[in-house]
Amino acid sequence: MNNNLRFILKTTGIHILTYILCGIIFSTIFSYDRLFAMNGGDGFMKDVGGSSTLLGPLVQVIRGILFGVVLLLFKDTFMGKKY
Repeated sequence: MNNNLRFILKTTGIHILTYILCGIIFSTIFSYDRLFAMNGGDGFMKDVGGSSTLLGPLVQVIRGILFGVVLLLFKDTFMGKKY
């Protein structure tokens, strides 16, 4: 597999994993379901079980690929030199 493609796939995988893990951790810490149930909470938060919330991890694939491509452009700048 091409090194550039491998880099993009790794970046995408790490992005998706951290997105899901941080979502689970912070929704538990801040009790998103309880906050949403409060009066007026639906004005600034999506429902925890809503369709847009469930589609979030799937959309992160596109975002991860974009991150991978952008980071690939700067890869040599960060990883190719000793500081």
